[in-house]
Amino acid sequence: MCDNGWITGLHNSCYSFDTNRAVTWQQAQGLCMDMGGHLATLDTLDEMYWMKGFRGYHSTLHGEAWISGRRMNGVWKWVADKPGAQPTKISHFDWSKNQPYKCGDCVQRFGRSKEKFSEAWLNFDDMECDAARYNICKKKCAVIHFNLLTNNKRSPYRLFTQDQFIGFTT
Repeated sequence: MCDNGWITGLHNSCYSFDTNRAVTWQQAQGLCMDMGGHLATLDTLDEMYWMKGFRGYHSTLHGEAWISGRRMNGVWKWVADKPGAQPTKISHFDWSKNQPYKCGDCVQRFGRSKEKFSEAWLNFDDMECDAARYNICKKKCAVIHFNLLTNNKRSPYRLFTQDQFIGFTT
């Protein structure tokens, strides 16, 4: 279950799209952490395409936005989502044409261009980390635990999120 103002996405993740204030990459990471999350990592291709489709459908989300990617020692990585965790190498890229252009060490998702469709629309772009952009935060959905008593026995159906059944317990 996602908190108020967060969108339920794939893989039990919640997303927040802040389009009210443009901030640096570091400030964006701090804002996400203040809300219990981190700048969005797009770990799988289906998550990458879900994000592109969701942003493309909602016209208020078409601005350039920071995600968690950052160049470290020449390698693009998702920055650790919790203190002490190690950054992980980005395995799936969705770079815009001619990107990365080596103009920055942080990853943004391009916004929608003036043309109806563009090769760059909502793809990855490297950018100077001190540029002001919107941000996309991510965190895990809260899991609701409850016990359902049936004839004085515990039901095996007890781990649910808002929209999906997660599993059985015994």
